[in-house]
Amino acid sequence: MNKIKVFLILAGLCILVYANSLRGSFVSDDTEIMTNEAKVSSFSQTCKDLPSMLYTVGYKIGKFNPIPHHMISLILHIIVTCAVFSFLGLFFGANASLMGAIIFALHPIHTEAVSWISGRPYILIALFTLLPYLIYHEATKGKFKLGLYLLSVIMCFYWSGQGNGVGFYSSFPLFIVIMDMYFGKVEKNKLLWIPFFMIIMFSFVGQGGSIESRIASQSGSSLLGWIIDFTDGGFIFWWVNGVFSLGTNLKLLLLPLNLTIFHEPFIINVIQMKYWLLTGITSLLLLPFFFIGYGVIKKTYLIVALFTLWLLPTFSPIRIASLVADRYLYLPTVCLCMFIAMLFETKIPKKPFVCLFVCLCIFYSVRTVMRNSDYSSPLVYWTKTAKASPHSYRAHNNLGIELIKLKEYSQAEIAFKHSLLSKPNHYQAIDNLKILAKLQGKTIKKIEFKNNPKFNMDFTKE
Repeated sequence: MNKIKVFLILAGLCILVYANSLRGSFVSDDTEIMTNEAKVSSFSQTCKDLPSMLYTVGYKIGKFNPIPHHMISLILHIIVTCAVFSFLGLFFGANASLMGAIIFALHPIHTEAVSWISGRPYILIALFTLLPYLIYHEATKGKFKLGLYLLSVIMCFYWSGQGNGVGFYSSFPLFIVIMDMYFGKVEKNKLLWIPFFMIIMFSFVGQGGSIESRIASQSGSSLLGWIIDFTDGGFIFWWVNGVFSLGTNLKLLLLPLNLTIFHEPFIINVIQMKYWLLTGITSLLLLPFFFIGYGVIKKTYLIVALFTLWLLPTFSPIRIASLVADRYLYLPTVCLCMFIAMLFETKIPKKPFVCLFVCLCIFYSVRTVMRNSDYSSPLVYWTKTAKASPHSYRAHNNLGIELIKLKEYSQAEIAFKHSLLSKPNHYQAIDNLKILAKLQGKTIKKIEFKNNPKFNMDFTKE
């Protein structure tokens, strides 16, 4: 199969489902980035950071017009999709690899990384994971090619110093190890792993301050405070979080219906917990098959290993990421693509499988186009987010802010109160209610909830 034709097909599919994303607006964190004109307008301010430099490229093309920024994300998505096809080609035939890459191109879970401008770093993480590995694989295949090997090391070094998603990219050396184990090249390549591990280690040391602040923002305490909590019974909560994270992300990947930036609050019932706990124990017991299995069994365990590895920060004992986020699944979607390609090459009947595949592609395409429309304006975005995450205090608070801008004061008050119902004493929602009262020429003395009087707040004593 001609690779150029395949890449054109994949590019066409990406453009088809993401064409309406070009009409999207700046939403959420986008506004904070793009309002800092002094920084984004100058390459001298952003040249050391690739995501920021791409913001500058978009600014130079269209200033504060979001279309160039969306086009950059779409182009990057096309490049990664083509890289996915090449990666799948290491295991499967051309037809199976194409089917897997099509799933990657169309999957709606990617909208948060592609249609949301601030989600772009997760596309770059995938790009700097797959491309360096493909170069490394080519360098170590047959006669060793020093130039290609050094190129893969340089690419790893470049991205590890960016500071964007360092927790997710820290798994890159382990990715190489797992792949060399799968291809039986451990003895031949084990010394070649050392530079990659050293790069990641020095990256953590060099970015210690930002990592420490990230831990504090996610866990609410310093690294030392986390160590104390973890040794004082925190291990149990980490195990629960790990099982929940893997299970929820897998469900979201297979059935991407409730897409939202805030998957909160997290509610785990006993039946779900027992199911995922049993699944985790069974997987651990069967893990040795990864080392001795062949064919489908070995590929299945490779898929499980990569899916777990690429989501490692979500259930790390040290909290450096949320448990669940759509954008985190951009790279792990490759595992679903591998699974579909693997099924195609088994002895299952091809016609029914292809029919199901076409139906799945149609469903993914429609869902992606629908999700893209949520980014059309900040008001639409936060309205959809509040609907998808009805108990998220942040979603309702942000919706209230957008309603204030439109002078929809009564609706804004409802949104802020809904935020407080989800998280009582949320200071931002309280402050926003006070600002809302001033805009209406009032002085707020009490916040009353007619249906929930226990949440009433009295400010007359302040």
